[in-house]
Amino acid sequence: MSRYKHTLTILCVLTTLASCTLNQKKPDEYHLIHETILRSDMRTMAASLGVLAELYFNASVTEADRLEIVQTELDKIKRIATNIRGADVITNYSVINRYMGAFLYDVDLAKQFADRDPPNYVPANRLLNSCKSCHLSFEY
Repeated sequence: MSRYKHTLTILCVLTTLASCTLNQKKPDEYHLIHETILRSDMRTMAASLGVLAELYFNASVTEADRLEIVQTELDKIKRIATNIRGADVITNYSVINRYMGAFLYDVDLAKQFADRDPPNYVPANRLLNSCKSCHLSFEY
């Protein structure tokens, strides 16, 4: 009987270990964001949005320069936002998990409209609303 108990104990331990292994998330399924880096990245995106806002009211900029600046700032915003979000994984910030996908969609849409002939900059200028939806969620 003791041999049976020993075998049963080993089987239980192996089953438990296998279960734990199967339920663990792989390291690449979780993206840890450090607060200082997040704050810096958010400030950089805010600065790019500021450039877009100023550009909207600056009538002295040529259309070619306007297009180049808009594309450059949108590319910068997209690169930073993509880096913050990670590759479609869970982060340690629930608001990033909840809103960054929608923000990236809005950035892509703004890029598509800016690339039209003639360019349409309205979606680029409305990106601030996308930011507000996330930041307002902190109030609730």
